[in-house]
Amino acid sequence: MSDEEASGVADEPERAAGPSSATDFLALLREQVRERPDAPAFGMIGDAPLSYAELDARITGVVNALHANGFRPGDRMLFSIRPCVDAVILVFGAIAAGGTIVFVDPGVGPELFARRIDLVQPAWAATESLLYLLSGPLTRLGRARGLSLPAFADLPVRHIHSGIRLPGTPSDSLPLGRLLGSPASIRAKASTAPRTGPTATPDGTTAPPDSPEKVWGAHAEASDRLDAEAARAVSDATGVDPAAAGNGSAAAQTGPESAALTDAAAEALIVFTSGTTAAPKAVVHTRGSLGAGLAAMAGRSTLGPGAHLHTEQLMMGLPALMAGARWSMPRYPRFGTHIDPLRFARTLDSATHAFFTPADLAVVLTAIESGRLPAPALREISLGGAPVTTALLRRARAAIPGCEFLAIYGMTEILPVAITSGTAKLEFEGSGDPLGAPVRGVVARIAQDGELVLSGPNLCHRYLGEPPLREIPTGDLARMDGDTIILMGRKKDMMIRGKTNIYPGLYEPAIATVEGVRQAIMIGVPDEIGDERIILAVVPAPDTPELLSRLRRELPTLMDTSALPDDIVLVPEIPVSGRTSKPDRAALRAQLTDRLP
Repeated sequence: MSDEEASGVADEPERAAGPSSATDFLALLREQVRERPDAPAFGMIGDAPLSYAELDARITGVVNALHANGFRPGDRMLFSIRPCVDAVILVFGAIAAGGTIVFVDPGVGPELFARRIDLVQPAWAATESLLYLLSGPLTRLGRARGLSLPAFADLPVRHIHSGIRLPGTPSDSLPLGRLLGSPASIRAKASTAPRTGPTATPDGTTAPPDSPEKVWGAHAEASDRLDAEAARAVSDATGVDPAAAGNGSAAAQTGPESAALTDAAAEALIVFTSGTTAAPKAVVHTRGSLGAGLAAMAGRSTLGPGAHLHTEQLMMGLPALMAGARWSMPRYPRFGTHIDPLRFARTLDSATHAFFTPADLAVVLTAIESGRLPAPALREISLGGAPVTTALLRRARAAIPGCEFLAIYGMTEILPVAITSGTAKLEFEGSGDPLGAPVRGVVARIAQDGELVLSGPNLCHRYLGEPPLREIPTGDLARMDGDTIILMGRKKDMMIRGKTNIYPGLYEPAIATVEGVRQAIMIGVPDEIGDERIILAVVPAPDTPELLSRLRRELPTLMDTSALPDDIVLVPEIPVSGRTSKPDRAALRAQLTDRLP
């Protein structure tokens, strides 16, 4: 190809038809309800799962209850509840009722939070009652724990609270349990309901009952810092056990039967990804763009009837449901929003499939290699949220034999983009990181400056307040090898030494193949004349003597001479950031600057 390369499905070269050309993701769920109403569908690890019919009935009940309480199509709902069965059902129900779920992290600070709320203009907020307490009566405690929360109770919205009503919860807030209905009534409805999917309408039609790993970050900063000491303070101040927050009692709630809109073009999900305080940036997905992404996963995994996936990730759990598999969610600690990977790994006995970030899988592999944890008997592990290195895959295949590994590439704006197997990555020969071929419908092109640009029916509709998107620049540098996207690095990670541009993503995968290298990250540190001094930080595997000598000997055969590091430093670990634990190059640079001569 000439100055631009392209890859994708030939009969779908553009997103010309707009978001309505995709299938409503709730319609995909309806298909599974019709085909396997009594099959296990969804629940918490260790609990009896809801069947597809029971899940359908609970979603329909939430639709009716929301409409009975004044929820209208087009309403937006702020969402700050940790992943659990009730939270997911509320997400389904609010979208099925014609509304939009808005994930906003209150831990970003009151100023940015206020800017985001001003942009979104929500009508509802679903919040854990603990957050009302910590942003109201116990504000001092929150600040003492390093929290700076917005005053949730003062938001000019209709409130829904999860958990027992703690001090600070608005008096007119609706208990989530009331919207969900009692388990007995739900089972009765599921057993007698016609197998036509959520909310059958009089004319015989049916009305229906998201990024990736950052979706459930609604109050990560708040909950992660609440330890046992804070829990005791909450209990002393209120006289109630805060462990009950998030386990609201269910009370039957009836409402008029209400048909929701069935519209693939309808707004469904808003996720804030970036932007300054003055200009927050929010990704808007429609029911169609979500449906297209879920449909694109079909056939790329072994998920299907009889499979059992363990994950707390919504955008991994949804494909399992759409494939007719069972989805189980892990239990969160009382006051945290991060699942301990070792604790999670110990719950995989009944699972056939699981999702990990690369950083969490590395923790589990270390425990397996040391004998502290038995290898799980999994059929398939999906990996995403950060680069999946060949070094990690080699460890994983040795520690968990018989398991296939999938590397999923995507971004909040368009997910998935490409999926490849661990086997294909390990067999790849050449420079860069193979991501696999674009999933069906996704069109990938390489711009003149080497940046990967994407389009397709699973592309988000727009950024809130901006015109519709036709394609999205990724910020990733890539090339095409036939139908396969080869990642070459991040534009923003580029280093300049003299007149040479150096992209670490081009070399790090190759360096990780050196025996004894567990992880390798390249960073640039300005020297006294302003050029970049290239530092290679390496996490060594245990018992790897003379690794530095081996690296100096082998690197010239793996890298261009112009990109060879000025210094090689062995480090015990690479600092990470974010909920997906991506390598934090800025933090690594700060650490190593103090060590370098």
